[in-house]
Amino acid sequence: MTVSEYKYALRRLGLTQQMAGRVFGMSKRTGQRWARYGPPESVAAVLLMVDNDRHKLDVLLNQSRTDQ
Repeated sequence: MTVSEYKYALRRLGLTQQMAGRVFGMSKRTGQRWARYGPPESVAAVLLMVDNDRHKLDVLLNQSRTDQ
């Protein structure tokens, strides 16, 4: 996933760069770093998966809230 694709995926999902970092159990800065250099393949795969099924995004967001 390119930087542009990452940013576009976040916009489609309604996530900020900082939120993306936290959702994946990383720091807010990590989400910003991905916007500069591209996300790891595992993050890209999950973003593509949840973009195809918004219910999975809700599950992912709820899980990240309970982990904090």
